[in-house]
Amino acid sequence: MDKHKFRLTWMFLAYGLISSTVMGFGLPNLITAFSETNEIFHGESGLTFLQSVALIVVCLPSVMALLAGICGVIKRDIISRVALVACILLLLSFPVGTAIGAYYLWYRFPRKVYIIR
Repeated sequence: MDKHKFRLTWMFLAYGLISSTVMGFGLPNLITAFSETNEIFHGESGLTFLQSVALIVVCLPSVMALLAGICGVIKRDIISRVALVACILLLLSFPVGTAIGAYYLWYRFPRKVYIIR
């Protein structure tokens, strides 16, 4: 395994573990806050469809990064596709996710220089 793939595997895994842990502790509070807000303004408790979609969009990059890290550790062939989706989602997570996403894109799509003589 080359050094960049090794580093990217552990970066995806570390980012996924840390952000999933933070989401695991913060998500119940966020769901409660959304439910209380809906109860105050609309009279019904629970999440609306838009709030549910927003929560899924917020959690998706961390889950994809964790999945890419796990696929890299167990050396699955699917890592290239999972990591590509994860890095595109991570590009929106500034600053750490952007750095990991850009590093993966730099590794995955190297720039080829052609010399014409």
